Amino acid sequence: MIGFGRYNLLLRIGRGGMGTVWLGRQKALGRYCAVKLLDPSLAAKPENNDRFVRETRAAASLSHPNIVSVFDGDEFDGQHFIAMEYVEGFGVAEILQLRGPAPVALALRWLEQAAVALDYVHGRGLIHRDVKPHNMLINAENTLKLMDLGLAKDMLDTEHSLTVTGTVVGSPSYISPEQIRNAKTVDARTDLYSLGISFFQMLTGKVPFERSSAAAVCVAHLQEPMPSVRLADPQLTAGLDRLVARLAAKNPAARHQTAAQALAEIRPWLEQYPWDDASRAYLAGVPFTDRTVAHLLKTEGIEMRHVDDNLTPMARGAMATVLQGDGHDATAIMQDTTPVRKRRPWLWLVGGMLLGAALVGGTVFVMWKQVVAPLIAQMKTRAKASPTLADLAAWQKQRRVFAEESFGEARRCSDAEWPGQKKRLLHKVRQNLEQQWRIQDPAMRERIVANSAELLDEVRAMSQTEYQKFKPALVDRWLMQGRKPGDRPPGGKAATR
Repeated sequence: MIGFGRYNLLLRIGRGGMGTVWLGRQKALGRYCAVKLLDPSLAAKPENNDRFVRETRAAASLSHPNIVSVFDGDEFDGQHFIAMEYVEGFGVAEILQLRGPAPVALALRWLEQAAVALDYVHGRGLIHRDVKPHNMLINAENTLKLMDLGLAKDMLDTEHSLTVTGTVVGSPSYISPEQIRNAKTVDARTDLYSLGISFFQMLTGKVPFERSSAAAVCVAHLQEPMPSVRLADPQLTAGLDRLVARLAAKNPAARHQTAAQALAEIRPWLEQYPWDDASRAYLAGVPFTDRTVAHLLKTEGIEMRHVDDNLTPMARGAMATVLQGDGHDATAIMQDTTPVRKRRPWLWLVGGMLLGAALVGGTVFVMWKQVVAPLIAQMKTRAKASPTLADLAAWQKQRRVFAEESFGEARRCSDAEWPGQKKRLLHKVRQNLEQQWRIQDPAMRERIVANSAELLDEVRAMSQTEYQKFKPALVDRWLMQGRKPGDRPPGGKAATR
């Protein structure tokens, strides 16, 4: 246990993107709470402190049965923290991973409670901007509580917005198309899109767009149609499919415009799917007792009668080092007021050996990183033979032939055939980028594919005379897409745009 200002921190119960979460007890009121601590490495940046303070203020202004309550937010010994309600339960994402897709009746009740929470949040002028199953906590009574307003945006406060133009804010698997384009201009409908993606996961056990990188996921949110939930479970009805599709429509105008409108469509479904034995059995398989305060303290060997003990004060500035120390979740750090006992000599011997081994290992590691590894990398780089002029000429010719063939195929097909043909051509372009050009960055590949699509449309729009006249320039534009800065065409100077 650690004395932390007005709180006793009992054990660490989780880690997140902004820091660690501890089970604590407020000394004055004697209530258990979750204490969220900002990671010291992030606290060094003022914008992270601003975001942390913003989360505290946004969450503290809310009071609703379906939202995790915030009790306190402050700074102690240089450590920013938020004290909030501790929910003896699991996140929806954890439950889905443990039990698989939820029964329809249960998923609908989670959806309704999340929509109720968002209706309240939006009514207070806030947008959550990170709605996902990980931020929805469920307790043994099946009450859903929305948490983590770290990305919350005040709809009326543009002067103090923490979002930078061009920066994507949110979780890629659940982010709305408009939030990808410009997070500064989103409104409450962005939360409804994320809610629709979350409902898809509740019903199917997986997110709709599973890709190899965050960039590829964002491209899918922007361009690919929403898959049907019936592909994962044919027994789900077409009506549920339509509900998911409307919540997660690409165009915000095609979605429900408010959470209240979404609730008006969701609630009739609760009558069609009443609470059933399947939902009861599903929840019964979730070990809610493992998340009770009594169980956690017993597991860590902490007696409840000692949770309010006065603890030994720590040196100023030492708090961050102790709190952020390595260790698995739910690890108790015991530091009570009992007298210091004399250590046995063998403990000092073992400690000295471990310290010596750590110093030797650290020295070897530093030498490897700073000297040996760079030297090996330099030798490998020198060993690589540079391509000859003949190789460059052959490579350039292959790319030119590929561009001319693509233009020819685009011009030969009819207007009715063009959509399908265009899709096939862009697939070939994407394969060519991966296999011939060896472009590893997915975002760069997709930009080149998008530019290629525009060029193909431009080629089709030309008359035969115009095409013959501008064909060389069009081919050159095609070739310029994949050229890296400093590449030299055979016999020429470095290409410039």
